[in-house]
Amino acid sequence: MTTAATTPVKAKRTSKTLRIAVIGGGPKAAALAAKAAVLRELKKADVQVTIFEPDQIGAAWTGESGYTDGEQRLCTIAERDVGYRTAKPVSYVADTPRLVDEEFLSDMLSGRTSFNVKSLFERLVYTKSVGWSYEREWRIYSGNGRRKDAPHEDLRFGSFELDAVLFGLNISDEDRSSLTQLVRKMYPHAELLRARKNPDAFGMIFASTDD
Repeated sequence: MTTAATTPVKAKRTSKTLRIAVIGGGPKAAALAAKAAVLRELKKADVQVTIFEPDQIGAAWTGESGYTDGEQRLCTIAERDVGYRTAKPVSYVADTPRLVDEEFLSDMLSGRTSFNVKSLFERLVYTKSVGWSYEREWRIYSGNGRRKDAPHEDLRFGSFELDAVLFGLNISDEDRSSLTQLVRKMYPHAELLRARKNPDAFGMIFASTDD
């Protein structure tokens, strides 16, 4: 059964009321609800956020639902949460997705179809292992970016938009050291966290690099 938690709207509803539905009552949902409350209080916008959580209210912090140990932050690390109409739901499969199958190869060799690189890339981007299906993730794939011929693309952001840097399990000591120096120099306010295997359950936990 789906439970719904709704943030109350103190302002009088008008035709300009923006209503947002959030699927999953996790950190991002809490961040959106908090931001909506601030916008209403400052009279900048009348935003109503309705959160739909299939397990229970606050499930992300119980340690029994999803990829969490129950000791996560209240809200997301990113300071901004923006919705995009171009987002698509991720498809969760039990087996590794195949780029092509025998039928496709037969059709291509006979000239009945062509090799569509874009659709193959999208298949990879929007597919994950069934073990991650609880995330009910949506993704945005923007192709090759704005500069299609560039080897990589850097997008600028405000320094205080970076709240934390998370190091993965397999990062080398050399890379972690150089990145740590860079972050502490350019973003001294940002927290440094490192992933560690959870000894009590399947998954990871993030702890400060100073621990």
